[in-house]
Amino acid sequence: MKWQSHHRFPEERNPILMNSENQKNSGSSAVLATVLPAFVRLGRLVRAQGWIYSKLPCFVAGVAYALCCRSAAVLRDLGDGLFLVLMFLLLASLGHLANDLSDLENDRLVGKVRAVARWAVWQLRMMLGLLSLGVIGLAAMRYGLQASAVAAACVMVGLAYSLPPLRLKERGYWAWLAAALAQRPLPSALGFTALETWNATAVCFCLHGLVVGIRAMVVHQLSDRADDLAVGVKTVATELPPERLESWLKGVIWPAEMGLALVLTGLLAVQFPWLGLCAVVFVLWQQRGFKTRGPWAPRLNDELDQFYRVVWGGVLCLTAIGFHLLRFLRPGDLS
Repeated sequence: MKWQSHHRFPEERNPILMNSENQKNSGSSAVLATVLPAFVRLGRLVRAQGWIYSKLPCFVAGVAYALCCRSAAVLRDLGDGLFLVLMFLLLASLGHLANDLSDLENDRLVGKVRAVARWAVWQLRMMLGLLSLGVIGLAAMRYGLQASAVAAACVMVGLAYSLPPLRLKERGYWAWLAAALAQRPLPSALGFTALETWNATAVCFCLHGLVVGIRAMVVHQLSDRADDLAVGVKTVATELPPERLESWLKGVIWPAEMGLALVLTGLLAVQFPWLGLCAVVFVLWQQRGFKTRGPWAPRLNDELDQFYRVVWGGVLCLTAIGFHLLRFLRPGDLS
């Protein structure tokens, strides 16, 4: 249904006013017409849609938890939170861009059309260099040597997964470990190091991220198995029967992930009881119509990511905002 206004403007209007309004509208329209497509193209280039809803929420949850635990000024916390999210976006973009660059020829052989194919190789390499220097430089400039060392580890592991000479992507189980570390535990470790908030809950965040990253790699390799076999890419999924990997998912990886998620949620609920309540309510809500929603494996994959997105990312973000709003209202807390 289209919204229609019931108000009519006079047909005759001052031409000077009309020209000035047209100029303002045309100026803002020109900016939107230039900026928005650029962001859309950039998002497609780094395949943001594939990771922004799955990887970013857990990272944001860790940062929000760390900001709730430290006693820095409100404005500093706000700046650090935004800065760390920016660094995560750069790291995720770096990893996916490097992977697509390394797979250009293989993707062409199986008919996959990636946005990187429209760019020259030298341009993509220059982007990788700028992203790498940007992440390490930003960490060193704002957080010092320790954080920059963790940022360098994030960059090196992310590049080593995809690019030669190591190209861990085709080195068996090293691929699982490298991709899992680069996607989740190392960025989380960067956040906790930058904010100086290491504790048992922070360690649990990183361990849980490692298991989630391995689960994501197994699912990813299984979905790409046919294409990898067609072009001769060797992964664990091409070397082992799919049934064995599925049994590992059911018997080892998912139980470990859910166990760590339960422990971490319990640790968070000790400090924030409302998060525990939200977790119970959300899980019960997820189970409505349990028997009528298709195969359990894809459903479980999706429901775990929804839980992290809503309960961890959403509730912890709101908690951090609430805590900082209360502190902001107290006099003398802006310094």
